[in-house]
Amino acid sequence: MKPLNFSTPTWKRAFSIAIVNLSLLFTSFTTLAQEKEQVTIKNKTLAYEITKETTASDLDMIQKEINAAKIADLKFSNVKRNAKNEIIGLTTQFKDERGSSQKKSEYNSQGIRPFAVKIHENAEGYKYLEIANTTAGLATKQTTSTSSLNDLLSNESSDNFDFGESDMMEMMKAMQESMQQQQELMQKLLQEDTK
Repeated sequence: MKPLNFSTPTWKRAFSIAIVNLSLLFTSFTTLAQEKEQVTIKNKTLAYEITKETTASDLDMIQKEINAAKIADLKFSNVKRNAKNEIIGLTTQFKDERGSSQKKSEYNSQGIRPFAVKIHENAEGYKYLEIANTTAGLATKQTTSTSSLNDLLSNESSDNFDFGESDMMEMMKAMQESMQQQQELMQKLLQEDTK
């Protein structure tokens, strides 16, 4: 084997290429670090939280503000309250100019779970609406002692389960209305296809 000769042009080229690569790598890392520092978030979200304690005037104010901003046509309907003036039944729905819509109906004799009507705005200024569960509602759900489906289906009796006949009738009525709306929509679609 021959001893290595560092004076040959091949070694000099390889060494200089390695030095150039290292310097390019170092400058690209510093450039990436600088670019990451300049990133700004331009998306915004505004949330209106609806709880069982929300007043009728609060619902009206939320509906008027969102409708005035022309983000979507928001409606609160079927508002039912208990003796404590807590909301136990509520239907929330909206439809925007693109035809996107969302609907949430809830009935609970103990009061509705908290949820939010959120206005999202992206970097381009486009605004859209969302009906979403809130983390407070999820936390409440985890900390309260509500019966799970497995508990309801078990043979053990459950004294803390409060779901009367009127609650069941309200739920059945809401399901019936929803099914009727779906059926009408399907009939319209079928009629359009036959034309």
